[in-house]
Amino acid sequence: SRVIFGSAPKTGKTFTALRTAKGICGDKPFAVIDTEAGRAKHYADLFKFDHGDLKPPFRPDAYADAIKAADDAGYKAVIVDSCSHEWAGEGGILEWQEEELSASVARAMEKKQGGNEWTLRETYKMSSWIKPKTAHKHMIQRLLQVRANIILCFRAEEKIKMEKDENGKMKIIPMGFQPICSKELPYELTVSFLLTPDKPGIPQPI
Repeated sequence: SRVIFGSAPKTGKTFTALRTAKGICGDKPFAVIDTEAGRAKHYADLFKFDHGDLKPPFRPDAYADAIKAADDAGYKAVIVDSCSHEWAGEGGILEWQEEELSASVARAMEKKQGGNEWTLRETYKMSSWIKPKTAHKHMIQRLLQVRANIILCFRAEEKIKMEKDENGKMKIIPMGFQPICSKELPYELTVSFLLTPDKPGIPQPI
C-alpha cells in the first residue's frame, strides 16, 4: 500500500506515520527517510527504525533512489518525512521550474530574440515545466513499483480560492488544509489522510 499523511504544523504526522509503520512491521525495524534534520530521531526510544537523511537538492530522482534503496534492503515499510520538499523545498519541483524558466529567458535575451523579460517569461513558462514534471512522473512510477509499504508525510497548508457570488462580487472561499505536493499525487496512491489542528493525531480521509 501507499499511504499519504498530510499534516498542518504540530498535528502529529511523524508520530502517526511511525505508529502506522510499527503496526505493519511489528517488532521488525522499518526505514525512515528524513528530510527534516533528523526530526524522526526524537522518537528513536519508542520505535525500532533505521534512519537515513535526505539532503537538498530535493530532486524527484533523489527521493526515488532513496525509496528504492530501502526497498532493496528488504524493509517491509518505508516512511518518507517529508515529501513536500520534493515539490516546494530547496531544489524541488518549483525551484527547478524557476531555474529552467530563468535560464530560457536569459538565453533568449542574450540572443536578442525580442520581447521584454515579462513577455519572454510567458513565452517559456510552459516549456520550463517539462523536465521537472517528467522527473516527477518518473518518481511516481518508480514508487508504484516497490514492494515495501510506503508512507509519505506531507506538510499541509490552508488554501483559499476566489469566486464570484450571485451579485458578481468576488468572495474568498476557504478550501481547508491541503498537502503541499502536486495536485495529482494523492490520486496515484492507495489512501490519503489529513491531520488538522482541531483533531491532532487523528487521521481524516481526504
